[in-house]
This record gives sequence, C-alpha cells and structure tokens, in this order.
Amino acid sequence: MVRRVAGRPRHTDPLVHGLRHTFATELANADVTVYTLMKLLGHESMVTSQRYVTAAGTETRTAAAQNKLYGLLEQER
Repeated sequence: MVRRVAGRPRHTDPLVHGLRHTFATELANADVTVYTLMKLLGHESMVTSQRYVTAAGTETRTAAAQNKLYGLLEQER
C-alpha cells in the first residue's frame, strides 16, 4: 500500500491517505502539539503538520458559525 519514492513514502491507496488524514485531524482537534504531530506522521517540517492544526481550527469556527447564538456574539464585537 505504501511505497517509497525518492526516499519519501507515497500513498497509493486513497483509503490509506484518508485514514492517515483522519488520524492527524483527530489528533489536532485533541490539541496535540504540532511537534508531536510532526513526529507521529513522519514529516520533516512542522509547516507540513501545521496544516492539520489550521484545518482543525477552521472546522471549529465553521461549526460554531452554524449556531445562531454565535452570530449574536459576533454582533456584540
């Protein structure tokens, strides 16, 4: 399922990629540090792992925005 190309893993199976992405997103939602994500996922740079943390924040804001009370809070600011 996973093969190495130019020294880096390549995910050829969409299921493997989806599971890996879900794993990383769930960890980011659980407030795992970017450094820990980087180590667990085997990323060479924290910038790559930061994408999951940023996405987790976006999902949280999107979910909050669906709540009618959230709009009232935004008006107060």
